[in-house]
Amino acid sequence: MSSKRAATKGRPKTGSIVTWSRKNGDVGFGVKFSDQDGVRQYERCGLASEGWSRRRAEIELANFQALVRAGLYTPTADVETADDRDPKFGQFARSFLVEHAVEIRPNSRAFYDGLLEHQLAPYFAELRLSQITWSSVDTYKKQRLMVMHRSAAARAEGGISRASTPKLSERTINHSINLLAMILDEAARRPTIALESHPARDRKLRVKVQATGTRDWLEPDEVMSLLEAAEEIDMPVGRETDRKAQEVRRLRDREKLTVKQVAEELGISEGGVCWLYERRRQPIVAPRRAIIAMLACSGTRNTELCDLTWQQLDFHHSKIRISRAKTNKGVREIDMTPWLCGELRRYRDSLAIDPAPDDPVFPTRNGTFRNKDTLNRNVIGPVQRGARDLRAERGLPSLPTRLSAHTFRRTYATFMAEAGAPPRYVQRQLGHGSARLTLEVYTRVSDSQDRRRLGRAFDELMAGAVPEQTDQLAFSIDSAANSAPAPSYEPSTTGLTDA
Repeated sequence: MSSKRAATKGRPKTGSIVTWSRKNGDVGFGVKFSDQDGVRQYERCGLASEGWSRRRAEIELANFQALVRAGLYTPTADVETADDRDPKFGQFARSFLVEHAVEIRPNSRAFYDGLLEHQLAPYFAELRLSQITWSSVDTYKKQRLMVMHRSAAARAEGGISRASTPKLSERTINHSINLLAMILDEAARRPTIALESHPARDRKLRVKVQATGTRDWLEPDEVMSLLEAAEEIDMPVGRETDRKAQEVRRLRDREKLTVKQVAEELGISEGGVCWLYERRRQPIVAPRRAIIAMLACSGTRNTELCDLTWQQLDFHHSKIRISRAKTNKGVREIDMTPWLCGELRRYRDSLAIDPAPDDPVFPTRNGTFRNKDTLNRNVIGPVQRGARDLRAERGLPSLPTRLSAHTFRRTYATFMAEAGAPPRYVQRQLGHGSARLTLEVYTRVSDSQDRRRLGRAFDELMAGAVPEQTDQLAFSIDSAANSAPAPSYEPSTTGLTDA
């Protein structure tokens, strides 16, 4: 209940109806009036979902005013306590997320829960909303930055592992302050809470995110290295084992040495010679290779790839049908490039058992659907490390960035821009509601000084990638970049047999 304060001079002693709206569309009603002592009072009525309407609120206001005229009005007891007027942040924030759970997507809800419990709650939970000042938010920001820098230093020295500490970065800190602002915005909108404004929307409280300066997409030769590394991981016979097996077969078949002589020559057991003699490195279609191919040449999101079933792959029309997506625009059909269509066909044909239409395209070892965590941990991470080692052995530059599914989406957009696809077409392929990202990519490509070095690796991946009908969507990239002759790219011996 509102604490009593002196009536403002000149305020008319008339009542009024107060309404407010929630994000779910529900409308609340309350009444304001002056009591017999001239003190302004507020009484909460209820929500439209509870049966309240403006007409019912007007009747309630008339009842209170009748009590005032009779000198019998007393504030409603036990409706609003001090905690109701100025609740603690932790209690209010958790109830806020529960109330708005229906409006928030599951992934976003999990993200908000993590920000609240790991970042905001340890610092603000016991503070009342009115105690959250500009200074307290600024102190929180600086404390989080200190924790981030200390954790980074400890990881660099090998004191702790990345997996042992929650992810914390400049962007995470900014996301947490944005959530704090959302929660305080809701509190300021509610007339039952004594909070008229808050500082969390101040842009000066955000951490400045430094540009990394590294390229956030891949070149075609780097994609080729990832494909080869992915195939290497899934290969049942490793390269070193294959090398030893070839040496054993050379000594046995060409030099005509006995098993005992080969064992003495190579310093291994006779049983080891027999085992190596049977090891042969057979060409395979690796699941990890198919996943990397899909990410790099289709622009699918990580969750879209994980949820993909075989009935969503239309090889006859070269389409990928995305039926569940992050946004409404994400529900779409993606045109398979000829190269990607061939990769996925070979992957399907390599499976021991014909898959059912609703089986996952890229299952786990247990045959279940992947999630973004297992995709990053078991596919993208190992493949990146393998490609890094492979390129180091061959004296090639390292990969420019830490890989994620978003890196592959930018790579796909860049490839399509290089191939001459109109921005609107690429926007639809990516499932974006706005062409902002697409235009950023096109600007980046058109500003490039020399794109001729892409050569054969690019031609191999993107030949026929742009359907003929997209020519009607006029868009021109720098004609010099498109018309310049492209020398062949020779990426050393890659061992790719089916690219």
